[in-house]
Amino acid sequence: MSHGVSLGIAGLGGRNLATSAKVSQRISAGLKKFQPILEAAKARDVNESDTVVIVTDLLHEVFGYEKYADITSEHMIRSTFCDLAIKLDGHCALLIEVKAIGTELKENHLKQAVDYAANQGCDWVALTNGICWRVYRVTFTKPIDHELVVDLHLLELRPRVDADIELAALLAKEGWQKERLGEYQSQRQALSNSHRLGHNSSSNSSNNSSNNGLPISFLASLA
Repeated sequence: MSHGVSLGIAGLGGRNLATSAKVSQRISAGLKKFQPILEAAKARDVNESDTVVIVTDLLHEVFGYEKYADITSEHMIRSTFCDLAIKLDGHCALLIEVKAIGTELKENHLKQAVDYAANQGCDWVALTNGICWRVYRVTFTKPIDHELVVDLHLLELRPRVDADIELAALLAKEGWQKERLGEYQSQRQALSNSHRLGHNSSSNSSNNSSNNGLPISFLASLA
């Protein structure tokens, strides 16, 4: 799996999404601490309840949320429960559906999480097993739609690589406060639309080229 969503921050005008040194240091230190914890938990194949405990600690120590103020456990939505929710300034910012660390995240898990978000009127939902984090933007159309915006694999993120820290920072509390995730999604869409227009206007020969018309900065972000 690649580091994060197919696009890196560098390919999306990363200077506008720069992370402060304090936040970068916290994320880097957190990754170094939790990567062996996640590996050990996966080897033991811990259950969903234990995975929720690890995810809660990750949210606090790596992503900077206050454990007893920002993170809510078993958030009730129309008589059913979502595992965790992030509440900022009294509003639900992110609903999180947690699966056991050894569970492969699947489409039916996503449907459950999106249903939670739709019932709550929450724009963002995350599906995670502690190691893989997939964050989706929910669109309140008919029918309800969703877009994968961030796909992180915490065991593949490199604590000393700025681009990996920037990707992780998209989920940090400071990122929500600065609306970084929404800006990141907008830049991805703009790049995708630009590529689509260029692709449609290109010749057949360029369509058959090895890079499919993608800008060099986009391809470099995949390395």
